[in-house]
Amino acid sequence: DRRGRSAALNMVITETGAASAVAKALPDLDAPITGSSIRVPVPDVSIAILSLRLGRETTREEVLDYLRNVSLASPLKRQIDFISAPDAVSSDFIGSRHASIVDAGATKVDGDNAIL
Repeated sequence: DRRGRSAALNMVITETGAASAVAKALPDLDAPITGSSIRVPVPDVSIAILSLRLGRETTREEVLDYLRNVSLASPLKRQIDFISAPDAVSSDFIGSRHASIVDAGATKVDGDNAIL
């Protein structure tokens, strides 16, 4: 099992429950979701990169407005945080009580494709 191979010194690709959590958190996403995880030698936090094909073309601003509103004024506001700090790094999120944090600066949109 690769997860046991000197994890303190290597990046290791493995499975993650993040994709199923996203499907539950955003039930309006009417498409299959899969995901992988890359374990890295840091003491806390993790990263998930979502590559989505949306039902229509949109803009980065529209996607970010939607995610910002979900993080501020929806039943998920205690689970999802939204940041726009250009210098954010993983250690900034240690101790966060949110299950996920949307990084606006890392969000890319091209037509009907979005990467979060």
